[in-house]
Amino acid sequence: MQEGSYTLRCTIDTVDRDPLLLDITIELAYLLSAPYTVAASVDLTFSASVIFDEVASLALIDDGFDVIDVNSIEITTSLDGATPSMLEASLTNGVNDLDLTLDTDQNGVAGPHRIELDPATTATSAMEGASEVELALALEQISLVLGDVEVPTDCISAELRGFTTRFPVRPSD
Repeated sequence: MQEGSYTLRCTIDTVDRDPLLLDITIELAYLLSAPYTVAASVDLTFSASVIFDEVASLALIDDGFDVIDVNSIEITTSLDGATPSMLEASLTNGVNDLDLTLDTDQNGVAGPHRIELDPATTATSAMEGASEVELALALEQISLVLGDVEVPTDCISAELRGFTTRFPVRPSD
């Protein structure tokens, strides 16, 4: 299994409030059923988690969002050097009334709150001539809808920081 982590940073222009700066952590995990080999198919499982850490939780609470609804989350990872070229993990059922004030790690501060997305598994194949398969996340591949606050569509100066994950492609025997 290989894991990656991204931070979505954006400013949300909330109605009747000052703009809200949020850093939301997105953790990705990739699991192959076997190493990529030229001309062979392997199963790739992609899973993702969205985390409102203590800083993000407090920022939302300070802006009047003690309890939020998470209507939907879809995260799509791109595959460069393999087919298919995209794989999506999503939240099947929304989360109603996520209480951001809860101290989930018992350290006296609200948060963190982790939302696990349903994993996706599909057969993938390395493309002819590829020496590696690169999996990445881009800003337009994230859809996160929180009650009446949509991220990143309504983000001002949205930024995504993180790193890609790579799997080598072995020659066929």
